[in-house]
Amino acid sequence: MSKQARQGVSRRGVLKVGGAAAAFTAAAGIGLRFGKPNGAFAADYAAGMTGGPTGFPGAERYQYNADLSEGRAIEGIKKLKAEGKAPDKLQVLMTDGAIGHYTRPYPANAPTIKEVWERETGIELVFTGVSPEEQFKKVLQDVTTQSGAFDVYTHAYNNTGDLAEANGLEPLDDFVAKYQPDFNDPKRGTPTPEIYDLLYKYAGKVMTVSLDGDFQTWVYRKDLFEDPQNVKEFGDKYGWQLGHPRTWQELDQIAAFFTGKGFFGNGNMMSPFWGISNWYNRYVSKAAPNFYLFDDNGKPLIDSDIGIQATEEHIKSLEWTTKDGLAWSWSEYYGSMASGKSVMMSTFTNLPKFNDRMDDKGNPASAIVGKLNSFLPPGHKFGNDLVRRSTLYLGNNGSVSSQSKFKEAAYLFLQWTGSTRIFSWLTANPGGFFDPFQTANFEDPLVLETYKPYHVPVIAETIKRSVPTLAVPGAFGLHNILDENISAAMTGSTTVKEAMEKAAKEWQKFIKKKGEDRMLEAINKAKSGWPSLIDKA
Repeated sequence: MSKQARQGVSRRGVLKVGGAAAAFTAAAGIGLRFGKPNGAFAADYAAGMTGGPTGFPGAERYQYNADLSEGRAIEGIKKLKAEGKAPDKLQVLMTDGAIGHYTRPYPANAPTIKEVWERETGIELVFTGVSPEEQFKKVLQDVTTQSGAFDVYTHAYNNTGDLAEANGLEPLDDFVAKYQPDFNDPKRGTPTPEIYDLLYKYAGKVMTVSLDGDFQTWVYRKDLFEDPQNVKEFGDKYGWQLGHPRTWQELDQIAAFFTGKGFFGNGNMMSPFWGISNWYNRYVSKAAPNFYLFDDNGKPLIDSDIGIQATEEHIKSLEWTTKDGLAWSWSEYYGSMASGKSVMMSTFTNLPKFNDRMDDKGNPASAIVGKLNSFLPPGHKFGNDLVRRSTLYLGNNGSVSSQSKFKEAAYLFLQWTGSTRIFSWLTANPGGFFDPFQTANFEDPLVLETYKPYHVPVIAETIKRSVPTLAVPGAFGLHNILDENISAAMTGSTTVKEAMEKAAKEWQKFIKKKGEDRMLEAINKAKSGWPSLIDKA
């Protein structure tokens, strides 16, 4: 046995029998749930349904039978177990902020998603949490060391290429053909075929399952926007009525106005790793239908006059926020909004789920409960055209480890949790930060309740106007190069022009190292997933 193989056995063994895992298992009462037949719950299922949650109003919306995507996954697991091809436990490496989706009940009298899975399959889910900042590194470490510690990874959607090229992910086409998930169902799944290809495929193959719709969406303080005194003062100063900004120029005027009143007029994430999405949003809307990162020959455009201008505007927006924010994570930005300090921000769609709600005792969970609203992303005008753009940034996906001994069972877990009924129930849960993106999610009462009726339609329309971030081999490295150079310009250690020129040169070196022909093909193919929708000014 090789040293790596011995390490893999040791690591997985620790995960299976370690004290923390054992304590979690005992606390959850897993032993009491295993083997409980579905028949015990049959009286609580809607007519014709054989699985899913019970015990709360509306539970039938998330139930299924063997003819539905979730039910096919459960039937597949049962068959694998009968054949001795399923594990007692699935090891899942998951971003820490999402584990609560599975371990916390929602609504309060509901079972947890973990309980439903374990009750129906007899397979324990063992989660290992990792921060979003360290997530890709942790997955890549497991791949490159061949430790075999996990059956399922979660990672950012645009890391799929890197992990697939490292032979770390199991291709899923055969499983998809066998079990027929509803991921791209035209009535319930991804909004468009292009989004399905973007989120689930790499190099034409299904490689991953989307579990998160991180389409950056704008929220704002409607009470401040609608305050008569603010409306008058703003109109007197800028000559237009305070309201939803159509352009970045208008948005910056609003930010400057409220900064003058003692707020953070720009509450946007600006820190390394987290702030790159807001740079993207300005940059890509600088041309119709989009200003791309590369020309058709693979030459970076980030150091062009337009790229430099977009970066200068991005950095100028620091004037309307706090410099402390350069050390913040997403949670501190959310906290700034929750405390009433920030006026507006472009961020993950779950901010209202966490900030605009009542707590378990029926009290407002933040200072801004009932005071939020949403607007479409701002853009740039080109004659009568208005190019509004946002970004799909991060967006967690689940993949099957190529080292797993139980690949089919691992896939079936992803099909079950990522199918439109269970995923609607999952994403509505305030216990985690995975966000809705499927058509069925936006019609679900629990999703509407937690994500708010004012917010859900804006999310759906924002998705139509969202570009992917870099989704090519080496995306992680390319993002780091860009992020580091923008951060250097932001802190004043270099000029914007120098920063973008350096980033472009480093991109070119990176592409050459990866293989120019291969990268050019991937770069140009990725452009097909960019939106073409243009609004009228």
